[in-house]
Amino acid sequence: MGALLDNIFWHALTGPQARFAAGAGGARRYAAGFSPIVAFAHAARPDFDALAACSEAGEPLYCAGWSGVAPAGWRIDADATMLQMVWDAPPPAAAASPQARPLTARDIAQILELTALTHPGPFGPRTIELGEYLGCFDGERLVAMAGERSRAGA
Repeated sequence: MGALLDNIFWHALTGPQARFAAGAGGARRYAAGFSPIVAFAHAARPDFDALAACSEAGEPLYCAGWSGVAPAGWRIDADATMLQMVWDAPPPAAAASPQARPLTARDIAQILELTALTHPGPFGPRTIELGEYLGCFDGERLVAMAGERSRAGA
């Protein structure tokens, strides 16, 4: 499991979620409409030429695992740390939870409105296709959601 988590997006985009990927060589990214997350085969030696081939000029992209000076033609708008947490204990007992239902394409407008308010990280209109997403509603209004953005394991 450790090796998968060391480069989670690379393993997702070249493994179980490869059908949602764009790119070749040492760079992959989620295709247009999904979360604009990129991954490199070797984060210490990112293949920016391969990334350029599957990116649009001026497009904001998010990269985990790499930090450094931007190469010619690229710029860094923000440099932040993403923390990856692993639950290393038995699963908690099931607890009562609010009613949730699977989110679908008919919910996209509300999903994008909620993500614009809460900034959960890069989120595109097709991100809910990456795995199961559930939403909690107050009447007809989406007030919370959770889901699977990346899947690297079998």
